[in-house]
Amino acid sequence: MSDDPHGRFQAWLLDGAGGDPPRDLALHASLCATCMDRVAAHDALARIDVGRAPLPPWRPAAIRSPTGLRQAARFVAATASMLLVGGAIILGASQILGRAGNGSERAGGVLAASGSPAASPTPTPSPTAMPSPVVSPTESPSPSPS
Repeated sequence: MSDDPHGRFQAWLLDGAGGDPPRDLALHASLCATCMDRVAAHDALARIDVGRAPLPPWRPAAIRSPTGLRQAARFVAATASMLLVGGAIILGASQILGRAGNGSERAGGVLAASGSPAASPTPTPSPTAMPSPVVSPTESPSPSPS
């Protein structure tokens, strides 16, 4: 056996405190404040009658809904976050689509230059059109005879 009276007394209590403790432990416990506290706790636990306690409710208690102001604040926060996310998505999509349009135009210009020769930008005169008189800036127009 251990020589520690506190440990021996606690072991006796944990074993159910059946009968009287040995005389030296009883004498020690009557003079020791720690052991008397353990005896008081043991007696308090022994006085509990579990059968007298009411049964817990079989349905859980209803959860109280938040007050009107808190509910409104939650709604405002949720709406604001959805608007911010939606705006970010729209902005990002417009940036992506804008860049894709500019890139395709540039690619079309490059591809058009690499193919067959393009049409001449100078207009060709049609056979039915009459040529207009060309006047140089140094010459004055001659009066027409009448």
